[in-house]
Amino acid sequence: MNTASETTGYKAGMLEVGQGHRLYYRDYTGATTGTPVLCLPGFWRNARDFEQLARHLSPARRVITPDMRGRGNSTRASDFSEYRFETLIDDVWKLADHLGVERMVLIGTTLGAFMSIQMAHDLPERVAGIVLNDVGTETTPPGSKRLSGTVDHEEWPLEVVAEKAKATNQKYFPEFGEDDWKSFIRLSHRETASGRFVRDFDPLTGEETKRFRADKPSLWNEFAGLTVPVAMLRGELSDFLSQDLGERMAAANPNAFLTVVAGRGHPPLLTEPQSLAAIEKVLAKADSQRPAMVAGS
Repeated sequence: MNTASETTGYKAGMLEVGQGHRLYYRDYTGATTGTPVLCLPGFWRNARDFEQLARHLSPARRVITPDMRGRGNSTRASDFSEYRFETLIDDVWKLADHLGVERMVLIGTTLGAFMSIQMAHDLPERVAGIVLNDVGTETTPPGSKRLSGTVDHEEWPLEVVAEKAKATNQKYFPEFGEDDWKSFIRLSHRETASGRFVRDFDPLTGEETKRFRADKPSLWNEFAGLTVPVAMLRGELSDFLSQDLGERMAAANPNAFLTVVAGRGHPPLLTEPQSLAAIEKVLAKADSQRPAMVAGS
């Protein structure tokens, strides 16, 4: 099922992916000349995080932004095993096949970045490049403990949630004003019938996250063996990806390069000039190797 909107600039769809789940996605159809982009959100995030980036990129290429299971507008599970890392990856491949996207660039934040590394490792013929947004190869980055302590599933007035986010994150987004914090909250929260706001993900996903991090504490070997272009973005003020790890990753893989985004913590919003320049570098490499005809073009 697809619904088009001239005001949003994308077609919204729901795809049956198995186990009774439906995956919500936005399809910014754009031009057919550039390599398509799939944007994969973080553990507690959703497709809304990529709206500005998608609008920026879509005149030259197709951009697809899904909500992973248990997040945003996608369905929730009754058992956390339905949120397995491997299953989420399988959902993305099903979405790409459904939309006729054979070869793509992946842009991911935290969970989405780990998925991108694994997908490029498993099927490099289908992944033309990846962008890792402020995350390394360690699946439990230092800053995750800081953010984990701030998550609840209570309903709050927008002003209260924005103030809580500001108190925790102001040092990482020093230029944000009051309206910026409210906009930031609307990305990760949904408005309830009462007019209050609540985190837009299923708490059960946290149980799967614990299992995933315990079973796979590092993706270093998968990353080091990647043969596709890799842009690593690091917020200058980030406590998720250290400068040292970023430099070691860049040194370990000749296809990777590190970009430090000035004045930004975790995560960069992907619309900063430095972020866009790094993304465009990967896209240019992917486009230069693009076959004359690609499924879905």
